[in-house]
Amino acid sequence: MPTGVTTKEYWNKYWGADKPRYPNYDKSGGLFHSYDLLLSDCIPKTRARLGSRPLKLVDCGCGEGLILRFVSEQHAGVEAWGIEYSDAIERARRMGEELGHDFHLVKGDLFEVCRTGSVGPFEMLISLGLIEHFEDPGSVLTQLARIVSPGGCIITVIPNFAGPFDFFWRLFDPANYRHHVRISHSRLLDIHRALGLEDVSSYALGTPTIPGVTDPIFRWQRLLNWVLVQINGRILQRMWPRQPSLKRRYPMTPAVACVGWKPVHGRRHSPA
Repeated sequence: MPTGVTTKEYWNKYWGADKPRYPNYDKSGGLFHSYDLLLSDCIPKTRARLGSRPLKLVDCGCGEGLILRFVSEQHAGVEAWGIEYSDAIERARRMGEELGHDFHLVKGDLFEVCRTGSVGPFEMLISLGLIEHFEDPGSVLTQLARIVSPGGCIITVIPNFAGPFDFFWRLFDPANYRHHVRISHSRLLDIHRALGLEDVSSYALGTPTIPGVTDPIFRWQRLLNWVLVQINGRILQRMWPRQPSLKRRYPMTPAVACVGWKPVHGRRHSPA
């Protein structure tokens, strides 16, 4: 089993630190707009490989279920599944019930689920901020790929470990940064190609943002966060309210994604 740099207790504390975020989630801008661009690109390409059969998408490490809600609301015809071992999954369950979304939730160890194949296969798999919490991210992705059907799509989203965004993250929030394994852009691509995925490509996600301190304790940290909120909200978000393209990476792009498709047995797919 891959060795992680975080624990179940860490994630229970992370998700339990504040009120559930779903009442305030904004699907019109920021990262969620970027996710919409990404899925709007990947879903048709996956359907082109698999035909008209229904698509099941699984969010590995779904937390409180924001992506499941987003998929259910924005992409009709895609069945939303989530796997999560922390208590945050109960928030996802309550949100689904309150909003009338049909989430398929599995509480358990992600790697045990993948090893046993107790759920799936899935036509689409997405992980957001997962593999960089493990010392061997390639091994993590190899295990996740077990529950993806031939022709299925694997989407991996990680923080942007490059340029000014990475610099300010390390400078302002070293304690949080230490919970991550730095993955370069070239290494992220290599990890996906090593799986034998087809049409591997990368994307930039999110409008420019300056990272702040995750859990501010000292007065100067709280002041720094206030200043950064003003800069991000009043300047950067007004200059780039909605990401126009997944291909252009800005110095302060907060996340990157890598996408590839499992080969269909017996044939090579020609890119659309």
